[in-house]
Amino acid sequence: MSQIRYCIGCNQGCYDYFCNSLYDPSIKPITCIRNPGLLEEATVSLSMTSHPKKVNVLRCV
Repeated sequence: MSQIRYCIGCNQGCYDYFCNSLYDPSIKPITCIRNPGLLEEATVSLSMTSHPKKVNVLRCV
């Protein structure tokens, strides 16, 4: 199974919260239904791999 969690385009936690927080600062921060670890990169200890790979990141619009 892939470790990449692809966006499903639901906008129920990212875009909606972002737009609403522009007008109401009490709204909680951005979240993601598919990736609950969003914006938690600072709390997770990441280390360099011993087997690096080259990958392509595609942006679908």
